[in-house]
Amino acid sequence: MKKIFSLVMILIMITSCRALTTKGRSVNSAEKYAKSGNYYDAVLEFTNALVNDFKYKPAIEGLNEIYSEAIKKQENQILDIKQTGNLINYANETEKMVLLYRNVSRLRAETFALLHFKIESEDIRTWTLETSKAYYEAAKNYTPRQTSFDYKTINKLYKKSYDYNPRYLDVFDRYKETKELAMQKVVYFDIKKEFNYLNVGNLLSNKMFNLLMNDSSINEYTRFVKGENLKLTKETLLSKNFTENELKDTNYFLDIEISNINFTKPKVSTNYTNKTWYEVKKNVNGIIKSDAIWTLPKTLDSLATYEEKKYTEIKSYKESIVKMAINYSLIDLKTKSVVKQGVISDEFKDSHTSQIFVGENYPNEKSILDRELLSDFDMINKVSETLSEKIKRELQKILE
Repeated sequence: MKKIFSLVMILIMITSCRALTTKGRSVNSAEKYAKSGNYYDAVLEFTNALVNDFKYKPAIEGLNEIYSEAIKKQENQILDIKQTGNLINYANETEKMVLLYRNVSRLRAETFALLHFKIESEDIRTWTLETSKAYYEAAKNYTPRQTSFDYKTINKLYKKSYDYNPRYLDVFDRYKETKELAMQKVVYFDIKKEFNYLNVGNLLSNKMFNLLMNDSSINEYTRFVKGENLKLTKETLLSKNFTENELKDTNYFLDIEISNINFTKPKVSTNYTNKTWYEVKKNVNGIIKSDAIWTLPKTLDSLATYEEKKYTEIKSYKESIVKMAINYSLIDLKTKSVVKQGVISDEFKDSHTSQIFVGENYPNEKSILDRELLSDFDMINKVSETLSEKIKRELQKILE
């Protein structure tokens, strides 16, 4: 029993020590994957460790132990999915086979000298071509083909096919053709909302749409256009039945409204604290040395003098908060159905603590000067930035 306990403790110590290095963390992750039967990710982690240290023994041993089984398991997975007829899943699994080979093939020659298997270039080539073919067939047979979202999926599949074999049949032509059909034209209107003297709607609108329109991942498949430029209103946009030709220019409507803005009045609180300290002076070889202490010692130095000093600390704290909430809806103009909607809220708080002293303050105490809180405009600007980021994250997975 003691031997088993000692062995367990040794294994725990080894794992803990490994976690201190990048290569060690990779091996720890690989062993967990392998234990759960996930040989694919285990191989990737073992190779990551060997990229960091080309002769790292735990990674060499681990890769030797599971690599052949990982290839065999992936082959069986591919055969099983091929029988179900799910073309996208089949393409994904063949791609995994390519990545297995490619990840190991990037290792150094010195590493391969320690491995018990070889990577054949013909295997990589065969699975690369099969992956290109698989993604091509998945794109070609994809249904339904009704919305730009459908064509976006199709286009991404053709792109995968092209990436693995640019010369496969007419894949490039099909990629270009479906890319145009995949483009989402999103109509929006400036946010009409004012608050006191601040044109909040204009400020938020500029922040939000600049962020959306300048995001490269979103812009690959999305174009934003103002409804005013199309001479449309929200009412006509939602009631009109668009023709197929018109839908090429207006696929979706992004409706954003400010539902609430709340400014809290600046809060100010002031605390007064009376404090005492002592100045200690002592003659040392004819030189008067001075020191400062907060409390008197239990035993006073007979050669020193202690002078009590009193002062008042005045600490002021003030804060101001702005809260804003917006409603958003992304609407498919073909079906008039809501693709995604929700409410997003955020707040920005500006606060400051100042500190001054009246009297003979302790030598190390330094005043903290007061400053003005941010203006309402600056606070609205700040909360608009965070709301815009939240809107982008909400829509990114749909629009990219």
